[in-house]
Amino acid sequence: MTAASVSNFVLRAHLVWWDDDPFFNGQSARRSLEDGALACSADGRIAWVGEASALPTEFADWPVVERRDGMVLPGFVDAHLHFPQTAIIGAYGTDLLAWLETYTFPEESRFGDRTHAETIAAVFADELLAVGVTSACVFSTIHPVALEALGSCLRPARHGSAVGQDGDGP
Repeated sequence: MTAASVSNFVLRAHLVWWDDDPFFNGQSARRSLEDGALACSADGRIAWVGEASALPTEFADWPVVERRDGMVLPGFVDAHLHFPQTAIIGAYGTDLLAWLETYTFPEESRFGDRTHAETIAAVFADELLAVGVTSACVFSTIHPVALEALGSCLRPARHGSAVGQDGDGP
């Protein structure tokens, strides 16, 4: 059974989160439940979290998703991403201007094409979730169709994210 196949569910796993900023408060801010339980309601909200042995009876009949072989962390935040550069990640460059002229500007100019923008937007959204990014400040291009494609992949109903446009394309 997967979490996506049920309405309400209880996730059992090693749960880790921070109650405060670890930069200022060190390890005392970290919370870790090796045999934790997280009750998630049908609307995607956390209804309860704690030691699995202390699961309240109101959640006892909810299906259990076993992930005790893994660790569950809060979603990661990426404060600066350029969605149009997805296809050129790792492209060789000597200095910034040469890299922009050789790879970035030609690639970003392709985002006026709806099909290209939709294809890259789908890959971009899937990759964000695959690495645990649930919130991000994402830059698009000057092309309205690119932002529309990105917005359709990052709709709150699908990913819970918001998007913006920086207008610094080619």
